Amino acid sequence: MSLKALSAVPLLVLAGPLAAQDLAIPDDWTWHADGAAKVVSGQDVEGGEFRFVRMPPGWHVTTTTAGVVMHPRSHTVQGRYAVEVEAHWFGNREGGEWTMPADAPWGISLDHPDAPADNPRRMEFLIRRDGMVSIQATDGDQVIPVAEWTADTAVKRHNGNGIVTYVLRMEYVAERVRFSVNGKEILNVEVGPAPYAVIPGLHVGPGLNLHVSRFDLITPLAPPRPAREG
Repeated sequence: MSLKALSAVPLLVLAGPLAAQDLAIPDDWTWHADGAAKVVSGQDVEGGEFRFVRMPPGWHVTTTTAGVVMHPRSHTVQGRYAVEVEAHWFGNREGGEWTMPADAPWGISLDHPDAPADNPRRMEFLIRRDGMVSIQATDGDQVIPVAEWTADTAVKRHNGNGIVTYVLRMEYVAERVRFSVNGKEILNVEVGPAPYAVIPGLHVGPGLNLHVSRFDLITPLAPPRPAREG
C-alpha cells in the first residue's frame, strides 16, 4: 500500500506566488492540535492557529503556539511496513532575515487505533533542529523514551539559514523498529509484537514551518532513499 510518491519541491515555487495564495485545507486528512488551536488556510498565521494546506507537490504545515498531529484518513499499516517522509524545513523569517526554527521536534507518528485524540497512545520518530533524533512513546500525558536523543553525522543541523531537506523513514520488521534519516539507519530498537494495525501520520511541534513533499506508506519494504541534493 502506498500513497502517491511526490517529486521534490522546487524551492522557487515555495517562495513565489503559490505560497501567497489561500489554498485548500486537505479534506482527506484528519488532525488534532496538542493545545487550543484552530486550522487556517491563509498565508498569515497568528498565535493559537496552525496552517495546514494542500500545496502541490505535497502539503504545507505552519504551527505557532501548539503542535499538531495529522493523519491521512482511512489508512493503517500492520505486519511488516515502513513510513517514509520527505520534508523541507524552513527557517523562520523576521524582517526579511532567516532566523532559527523553534526547538520543538517533528516527525513520524504511529497512533493506536482505539485511543481517543485527547488521551493518545502513540510511538513517534522525531528530529530536532540540533540534529538529534529520538523514538518516544506517549501514553496519555506520559512520555516514555524508547530511544534517547542521539546525534549522527547523517543528520544535518538546521542553523536557521534557509531551507533544509530531510528524508525520515521508520520501519517495523520482526518486532523491531528502525529509524533512518537521509538513508542512514540511526536507531534500531526491539519493541516486541504489534498485534493491531496502527494509524500513521505526522507530528509537527509548535513554532515550525515545513513543506512535506512525500508521505509514503510502504509494504513490502524497499531500501531507504537518500535525501535529494539541494
